[in-house]
Amino acid sequence: MRIARIAPVLALLLGVVLTGGTAQAAPSGPERLASPVAPATAQGPGAKEALYSTTNGKLTYDLSDGNNGACSASSVNSPSGRVVLTAAHCVHRLGPQPSNFVYHPGYQRGDKLPSFTVAHVVPAPQWAERRDRKFDYAFLVLNDLPDGRRVAEVAGAHGLIINTAYREQVHVAGYPWRIENGEAQWHCAGVALRDDGSNRHKITCDGNDGASGGPWLRNYQPSGLGDVISVTSSNVEKVNRGPYLGPEARDLYNSVKDL
Repeated sequence: MRIARIAPVLALLLGVVLTGGTAQAAPSGPERLASPVAPATAQGPGAKEALYSTTNGKLTYDLSDGNNGACSASSVNSPSGRVVLTAAHCVHRLGPQPSNFVYHPGYQRGDKLPSFTVAHVVPAPQWAERRDRKFDYAFLVLNDLPDGRRVAEVAGAHGLIINTAYREQVHVAGYPWRIENGEAQWHCAGVALRDDGSNRHKITCDGNDGASGGPWLRNYQPSGLGDVISVTSSNVEKVNRGPYLGPEARDLYNSVKDL
């Protein structure tokens, strides 16, 4: 079994240099990097539950102290069909790094679609270098299943849009511990606004530990598909905040989309 390789900037391995400046460029208008795609077979353990999506999933990993950890994540469409998006703080930390990442698409009370091991972990360089919360996102590249299937085929994949407005109607999903100890897929919907203190997105949703990395979706459909515009980064006094995905996110996505 292949295990995850922690790579602060996978692009360096590919001979590509990504910029790591702290300033975020002014939005030039929404830019679609990927469109949603349905799974080859639209089934899952919670297929009959309202709002359930096979495209959202749980990310588990081993911690250096011998304990296990868990976050949320989601599949995003790419030419390779192997890409997942989560929060950078879930996969890249100070000191000993977590390891042995496994993505469980469509997780619901112990049931799930086939699980995927992780080949590459690629946090935003601004997070890896400075723990900058404005860039608290990371892409994962998954290994194929033994039968050759990829995550986008098995679970479907959300679209990905950058440079959106701050004020957006969004659907937030994840696996917070306060909901059945992280065993059930949680959903929250509302209008996201700009957090003046950090220039991130914010929304009044109580997604606590375990919800980190879950997608913020625009255009969420009954099919369980939408367009990711952010991921859950923090929860303070029942207000979730997520990074603004701008040109830096495009560069990072472009470095992994074909792997």
